Amino acid sequence: MEADPRPPCKPSRYLKQGYAKYGIDRSYIDSCLKEASLKAEIRPARWQQNDQLNRGSVMVVPLVYNDKIYGYCYLGNSQIYKLFDVRSIETVTPITTQAAITLQNIQLTEELKVQHEQVLELNQTLEARVDEQTRDIRSIMEHIPIGIFAIQGSELRIHKDHSQYLKRLFGVDELEGQAALPLLFAQSQLSDDEQSQALHALGSMVGEDSVNFAFNEHALPRQLNRRLANGETQQLELLWNPIADAKDQIDKVLVTLSDVTEMRYLQDTAREKAIELQIISEILSIKEDTFRKFMRSALQFHEQNRAIALSRDNGGSDELKTLQMNLHTTKGAARTLGLRGIAEVYHHLEQELGQGSLNSHTLSFILDKEHKILQDYGSMAKEKLGRIDGEVLTLQLATADVAKAFEELRAFQTETHNAYSSRLTFSLSLLQKYLYKPLSEILDDVFQAVAPLSRDLNKALPTLDFKIPPVGVAHHAEDLIRNTFVHLLRNSMDHGLEGADERVKHGKSPNGVLQLQAYFDGSIFSLVFQDDGRGLNLKRLHEMGRARGLITEEATAEAIAELAFESGLSTAQHVSQISGRGVGMGAVRKYLQDAQGHIKIVLHDHRPADEGFKPFAFLIELPATMFMESAAPPPSQARIKRGMAS
Repeated sequence: MEADPRPPCKPSRYLKQGYAKYGIDRSYIDSCLKEASLKAEIRPARWQQNDQLNRGSVMVVPLVYNDKIYGYCYLGNSQIYKLFDVRSIETVTPITTQAAITLQNIQLTEELKVQHEQVLELNQTLEARVDEQTRDIRSIMEHIPIGIFAIQGSELRIHKDHSQYLKRLFGVDELEGQAALPLLFAQSQLSDDEQSQALHALGSMVGEDSVNFAFNEHALPRQLNRRLANGETQQLELLWNPIADAKDQIDKVLVTLSDVTEMRYLQDTAREKAIELQIISEILSIKEDTFRKFMRSALQFHEQNRAIALSRDNGGSDELKTLQMNLHTTKGAARTLGLRGIAEVYHHLEQELGQGSLNSHTLSFILDKEHKILQDYGSMAKEKLGRIDGEVLTLQLATADVAKAFEELRAFQTETHNAYSSRLTFSLSLLQKYLYKPLSEILDDVFQAVAPLSRDLNKALPTLDFKIPPVGVAHHAEDLIRNTFVHLLRNSMDHGLEGADERVKHGKSPNGVLQLQAYFDGSIFSLVFQDDGRGLNLKRLHEMGRARGLITEEATAEAIAELAFESGLSTAQHVSQISGRGVGMGAVRKYLQDAQGHIKIVLHDHRPADEGFKPFAFLIELPATMFMESAAPPPSQARIKRGMAS
């Protein structure tokens, strides 16, 4: 709202004196001042003075300029009645207007004087603040342990204002005007091409529109590793920011350098310690003997992989299959035992192998990574936990010699008198302890993975139904049994058993059942393993087999089932750390065949097929010489279940 151009008026000191001295028409004056009219007023006047009625004329003219009243001019005459008229107003108006202008100038002068004083005071305050901030900035630039400088000009040189710490970083006393990038990139890990990209990127920024920074900042390095004169490596972290002028053109580029060498060292150390603790935790969670046997098996596979790499023809399909089987088996065994670090590395190696052909670069990468992770775990077990590499024997005995002595004692036991029977039994039991390991203990180790597999697959914990005689496994066959059932268990958990909801929908209990039966059959030791899931997806296998030209349309169910052992063929919808590459079953068959054994799929005709699925069992046959009947107790179901719950 604009101010009222008619400010409230009151009589001046002289006007008040004139009321009595000159006989001024007081009532009229008060009325004019009260109304604060923008127009001049004239009228005849009558007033009482000393008991005498006087007559005269009165004219009141406002001092107006630009419709604003600065005061009033009062003209009074006590002699002539009706002295003033319109001509009087016209005569006086220029005078009152000039008076208004003069009063306005006086008022403006006073206001300008006040404002000037305020500006002076503000300038003094601003100067003091600028001086204070300048001192603070200079102090910061002198003491901050960060390199700060600006790059300017077409030649990309260092601006005169920079932090003193920059001199320490570069070991140069005079930085102003120096070419920025050669100094910054000297002795760094950046290639010539990377340095050239950064140079062209900065050249396209300075002096150009600020939008160019967003287009080219990707070419500016964020980290530098510089080789110092003492041979150490200095790690620098860089930040780049544009400084634009009023026209939004980049005048300079501000660069901030932070020496993060110590911080990165502490981070790496903390990361290494965390990895060490994780490895130690995983090793301690399994029995020492079990870990030792796993490492022995993994190293054997590694040596086999190395032999493939050294062979002349290392690009054939057979070598590729063998490498895939070895990696997949080691990964499965590691995951079964809870050695997640090893399992993750081997999973990545499988992915690397699946992305290309089996060339020297891929082989070298796989062998290096494989050796590194096994060495890490082996060194941690030996150096941090004091676990030795070999078997715990007080005497170095050849296994073959001990086995021969064992057989001689058994034969002697059947021929000698009963008086020596107890002694022979003790000796035989002692030797058997080192030559054979109870099958139940091996299966205990393998099936401890049921619980974590159930959690990972979001399935209910299955029930174990084992019918196994008290039998020992020969020393050289332990890894074979372990690796075989690692694959079979993972196959049943991932492909065989359904989820709880689906099982209930089909009238089954939420928890599946894993069944294992073992028995001697003449010179053969047989193991039958199965689950109560939907069975083998014969429909899917048939489709995949025909697509690959492996079977015909008229193939029998048994021929279709055999495709489960075909390398690279899997009914899984996706690849995971558990399964899906079509390697596991082929690996099982190969390992068993190498040991003069065999595995086949037995389809259950007494159980109906369900939407292309056929119930089945794995029948494994091995030479009976790998096993020894003993008086050891049958496998402890309670122990297996405790392992599952742990």
